[in-house]
Amino acid sequence: MKMDNQPAVSSDEESVASSRPLKPRGRAFWAKSDVEESIVDDARRSISVRIKLSELGRLKAIAKRLETRESNVFRYVLRIGLARLTNVLDGVVVPAQRWRLLIQLVGELSNDFGMDARACLDLLNSVSSGSMGDLAPEDLELVNLAAKHPRVVLEQLERLTGGTVATSNLVASLSEYLQAKYAEAGANLAG
Repeated sequence: MKMDNQPAVSSDEESVASSRPLKPRGRAFWAKSDVEESIVDDARRSISVRIKLSELGRLKAIAKRLETRESNVFRYVLRIGLARLTNVLDGVVVPAQRWRLLIQLVGELSNDFGMDARACLDLLNSVSSGSMGDLAPEDLELVNLAAKHPRVVLEQLERLTGGTVATSNLVASLSEYLQAKYAEAGANLAG
């Protein structure tokens, strides 16, 4: 998809910077030099992006409804996504919200990055000052299932807690269960 009807620019620096996989470096997932070396100047660039046809349709529909260009909507979505990932990767997470974030991350990152609950837990543990600890395999499976099979997770939570679970907010119910089960790890996060 070309933005602003400009020809696509392909430079060796940009392709090298974008082809490097995201790898942990201590607490941070990228160094400031990685960002600086990939940005040559403040000029706008045209890029080529592969997105699903349904996403392109949604992007066009939003642009039409807002009476703006598709590129403006795309830049907005990019800023929001970058802010979300940057906060996670920089460890800017409220300790009390880490269980909720874990469940949300698995839902968000599983399709695009192929990350399951174990990978997201490892990510959060690597960027946070306090560790969430290790989850039991059955709990990892519950987190993995939450995004695609919420009814199964609700049934399992009802069985595990011995009571009814609020069906209106699965993420909240599952995060409360994990917080209660791993209370020692949660107490370490708060301290």
